[in-house]
Amino acid sequence: MDIKLEINNYFPELPGYSTEYEIKMMCGSEERKADEYTLKAAPNDLKIENNIVTATDGQKRTYDNFIITAIDKLTGEKAQITITPKKWRLNFEDHFPGSSLNPEIWSPFEYKNSREIVKDGVLKIFAERLEMPDRVKYTTSGIRTHKRLSQKYGCFMARMKSPDRGGCNSAFWLMPEGTYTKDAFFMDGERTNMGCSEIDIVEYSAFYENKFPITMHYWDRDTGEHFSRLYWVETADKIYKDYHDYACVWEPDGIYYYIDGKPVVANRNIFTHEDAVDAYIVLSTNSAKLHDDLEWLGPCTDDMFPFETSFEWVKAYR
Repeated sequence: MDIKLEINNYFPELPGYSTEYEIKMMCGSEERKADEYTLKAAPNDLKIENNIVTATDGQKRTYDNFIITAIDKLTGEKAQITITPKKWRLNFEDHFPGSSLNPEIWSPFEYKNSREIVKDGVLKIFAERLEMPDRVKYTTSGIRTHKRLSQKYGCFMARMKSPDRGGCNSAFWLMPEGTYTKDAFFMDGERTNMGCSEIDIVEYSAFYENKFPITMHYWDRDTGEHFSRLYWVETADKIYKDYHDYACVWEPDGIYYYIDGKPVVANRNIFTHEDAVDAYIVLSTNSAKLHDDLEWLGPCTDDMFPFETSFEWVKAYR
């Protein structure tokens, strides 16, 4: 009976991190159990544990191919799979040097009264409560790479630390180089006229402690109808305690999400339309005081202000 190897639960490799390849052996239509075969790898410095082969970022950059051989303990038959690691090319990065944003990279988002500071290699973006002569004003802040850095497909990454109080939305997201709700990155696999033109890689409120949502927003090109695909990600500890690396990889037939290098969400039910537009990056801080649709961020009281989201770097790869 023919045997073959496959990579189980495929996720694209993430630059800067090790990748775990979960190997699955198929014997005809039946999957072998992990203890029914042994694995060997070439080069032999790859780590193997049970049916998991791990390659470091350095190994992925050094070698062109990994050859994985499995021996079926029941039949003695062998099967091989060749893995070609992705050679990512850095297309954009900002580590926020100096004392101000680089205007060749960043421009203000659409918010009024936006405020950001750059100091000691950290960008801080604020949501504030301002006492005006005649009223109290609540602000949100954001910056973007619109018309400066945008790309179709690839990997988008940011390292950020969120506020430790609920009622705030600290976010890293993608928008289209085109008309919002009309121009799409990719189409939904089930509703083929629905195009995604907003990708929220992370929108975190400390109200949820160790959970955050990943959302893809879709609009019907003819009627304007909206729907979203929402996934909640759970972490081992409260997210606001430290910095975390958030990432997504956009491929023609799937979009994949990670936190701290670990795969967490895969939406393989997409296809990239021939007129798909490029994506640009948005970094922002919001509060639930701005409008009614933000109650999901949790209770927001005046004593919580200001909210502050910190970023150490942002990168994009192709």
